[in-house]
Amino acid sequence: MRNADVAMYEAKRRGRARALLFDDAMRARLTRFVAIDTSLRRAIGTSQLSLVYQPIVDLDTLSMVSVEALARWHHPELGDVSPAEFIPVAEESGLIAELGSWVLNESCRQLAAWRGIDAANAPRTISVNISRAELALGDALLQKVRQALRHSGLPAHCLQLEVTRTRRDG
Repeated sequence: MRNADVAMYEAKRRGRARALLFDDAMRARLTRFVAIDTSLRRAIGTSQLSLVYQPIVDLDTLSMVSVEALARWHHPELGDVSPAEFIPVAEESGLIAELGSWVLNESCRQLAAWRGIDAANAPRTISVNISRAELALGDALLQKVRQALRHSGLPAHCLQLEVTRTRRDG
């Protein structure tokens, strides 16, 4: 029964009107998903998560004009967990809005800090990825953005939001 249950959830995850035969790889994927989901719930807002900033360079001047904030996760037992693994788990489990809020707040705070230290050499803008699930929040997302800008003191023109694609978007 347990194996049939695992196959049923795997079929649901892949889309409607599917039937799958159980195999051991399904149990391994489910076990890993649950481990990542549970650990990520505890990691948000802790030092396990960090941001790296990918520079965006103006090719005419060779100067850094912007950065893109990218989430990274160093789990104490699992080591570095790839965003390719933990972002889909966050999307599927409903954690993406909480993770996205953390990224948004940290990104705004960091760019404001850089501007405060050396405005002339700080990137002009920062790009933050948001998921379709966050975009679907509508006014709630707008309020989160306004709050992040207000708390950081970052001017709105310094923030760029990029809607990400999921694996299902094709």
